[in-house]
Amino acid sequence: MFALSGLDILGTEAGSGTREIALDTFTVRSATLAPVDHDAWIRFERLLGLALKDRLAIGVRLAERARHYSGSRNRRPPETLLSADDPFAAVLRVRASDRVGLLYDIARAITESGLNISSATVITRDGVAEDVFRLTDDAGQAPQEAGVLGQLQMRLRALS
Repeated sequence: MFALSGLDILGTEAGSGTREIALDTFTVRSATLAPVDHDAWIRFERLLGLALKDRLAIGVRLAERARHYSGSRNRRPPETLLSADDPFAAVLRVRASDRVGLLYDIARAITESGLNISSATVITRDGVAEDVFRLTDDAGQAPQEAGVLGQLQMRLRALS
């Protein structure tokens, strides 16, 4: 919703509790570097409402928006490190050139692999995103199936 509202995410701290409650804090700026005004928040709230009602084709809208941004020619594939050493969650680290929809694409790859994000720390500096995700299975435990993590790695390699 942020990118569709004309906002860039500079940082995020997000976490979910045991009762399907999430607390997310985002640091944003205008994609055009203009001041973030009241209209930007109105657009964001409207788009968020549509998305929560499943009435917004987010992927399609992000692809349309990405076509209007330059810089996609020099993009490197994301560098990923997936660790299953933590007894409570798999830890995914992603370093990638920032672009419209990057966070959406990473989150979609995670959920399509059958995993949940229990917490995330996202930082974007100088056009580079450095993100850390703690991932659990549907029971809230560290993923036990190696195949699930392998599927996630394949999906992440497909991101560009």
